[in-house]
Amino acid sequence: MQHEPTARENNATSSTAADYDVLPFNSIRRRTAAHMVRSKAVSPHTLCSIEVDYVQVDRVRRVAKLTYLPFVAKAVATALRDFPHINASVADEALLVHHRVNLGIAVNLDAGGLVVPVVHDADTMSVTTIAERITDIAARARSKRLTLDD
Repeated sequence: MQHEPTARENNATSSTAADYDVLPFNSIRRRTAAHMVRSKAVSPHTLCSIEVDYVQVDRVRRVAKLTYLPFVAKAVATALRDFPHINASVADEALLVHHRVNLGIAVNLDAGGLVVPVVHDADTMSVTTIAERITDIAARARSKRLTLDD
């Protein structure tokens, strides 16, 4: 994948090639970029926006010393279980509706890029268990101890 200059970067009167740096991908960033492009091609993308009162969640979160992420992950996993056609991908001329709810959790590897290990069967877990799994896979990702199953 190569950086495509924006319209602003192409405009000779307002910028030059010195306005940006081209940074070659390392191996993990190259694979991440290719996977993101492939994901866009096979996974239906939607956006739904609702307002949520998180006051009670915030109280529980503070007591349990958790971040918001496991609460959001649990809500997403429950919604995917309850609305299975959203947990789908496109293959040829068919919609593949997945039976398991596996959530990818992005983990920043600092300058090393981004990996997305998976919390398998997240819809069957409690918020606390999801938090423990996220902490575990993030630590293993950062220490380069993920397995192929992750």
